[in-house]
Amino acid sequence: MTTAATRARHMPLRQKVRLAILFFMVLAFPILMNYFSVFLVIEGSSQGIMVFSFFFWSAWVLGALYFGRAACGWLCPSGHFRRPKTV
Repeated sequence: MTTAATRARHMPLRQKVRLAILFFMVLAFPILMNYFSVFLVIEGSSQGIMVFSFFFWSAWVLGALYFGRAACGWLCPSGHFRRPKTV
């Protein structure tokens, strides 16, 4: 019978870094979701203003096209919740 501590000890460094990034993103999501809202892009464009959210989501889409699934697997908080807990 293995415990969570022994499984975490034998986890590769890449997985530890990925989980640390996802943990930070999950904690930061409630704070940042208002600033990165897609609705800000719509509201700003209706007033003729380029908001930061437009540039953020444009960079996210381009990054997702370039990096593929790694963008959601490493940075997106919902990517953390979609994965089964098999660690």
